[in-house]
Amino acid sequence: MSNTMFGIAIPLILVLFDTCDCDSQTVRVLGKPNIRPLYLNVSESSDAKTKTAYGRFHCPPDTQLRIFGGTIVTFDKVSKSNGINTLCELVVYYESWWSQPILSLESESVSEDLAIHLNGSVSNGEQTEFSGTDCLVGIKRSSEKQSTTYTAVIQNCDPNLPIESTFYIWLEKYSGTVFYLPSDPYCYDSDTTNMKNLKSQCSTYVSFDPFNVTFHEDKMAADNVKLRSNKFHLTGSCTGTCITVRNQWFFLIV
Repeated sequence: MSNTMFGIAIPLILVLFDTCDCDSQTVRVLGKPNIRPLYLNVSESSDAKTKTAYGRFHCPPDTQLRIFGGTIVTFDKVSKSNGINTLCELVVYYESWWSQPILSLESESVSEDLAIHLNGSVSNGEQTEFSGTDCLVGIKRSSEKQSTTYTAVIQNCDPNLPIESTFYIWLEKYSGTVFYLPSDPYCYDSDTTNMKNLKSQCSTYVSFDPFNVTFHEDKMAADNVKLRSNKFHLTGSCTGTCITVRNQWFFLIV
C-alpha cells in the first residue's frame, strides 16, 4: 500500500508517534470520512445537451451541497443511519460540454468537506466503488515550547486505488499578505498573479511533508505571522473509466 506524491511512492501505513517531551492531543479520531459517496448514476438527455447525476451519500445532518458547473435539482436527507450520519440523496444536472463538474458537500459539525470531480466524458453509467472511502484518517497534535506539529495517520486504503495526501496551509502576515502552501515545496503569495514560489520565506515558519506539518511559532510570532487555516487533504483517484475522476476530502484542523 503506498501514497503517490509527485511521482514518488511513499509507504502509506508508516506514521509513528515518537515519544517526546511534549503535550499530545487527538484532533481527529481514526475513522472513515464522515461524508462518503455510496452510489452515483449519470444519464444523458436524448438530445445529448445535458446530463443528470443521481447520488447517495453518507453525510452528517448539517451537510450542505454546492455544484460548480451545474444546477442542483434536489438534495434530501432521507434517513438517519446512526447518531451522526444520515443517508443523503441528490440530483443535479449539467451541460454535456462541461469537462469536469464538481460536487461539493460540506459539514461544519465534523469540519469536513468532500469535492467530487465528475468525469464529463461519461454519458451514461453507474458507480458503487469510490477511491478513498475505505481509508481511516486520524490526526494528532503535539506541542513543544516553540512549535506545534500535526501528524496524520492513514490506514486501510484500497491498495489498488491511488491515494494522495498533503496539508493545505494559509499564513497571514501583519501587512495583510496571505501565503498559500498547497504542498511541499510550494508557497505562493495569494495576491501575486505570477504565482512566484516563496518557499524560502515560508520555510522559516512551516516545515511539512504529506503526513506531518510543524509550525515554528517563535519565528511566526517574531515576524507577526499568524496561522489562518490548516487542512489535511486526502485525494482518491480513479484508474479507469469512472463517473468520478477524483474524490477530495478536506479535514479542517484550524
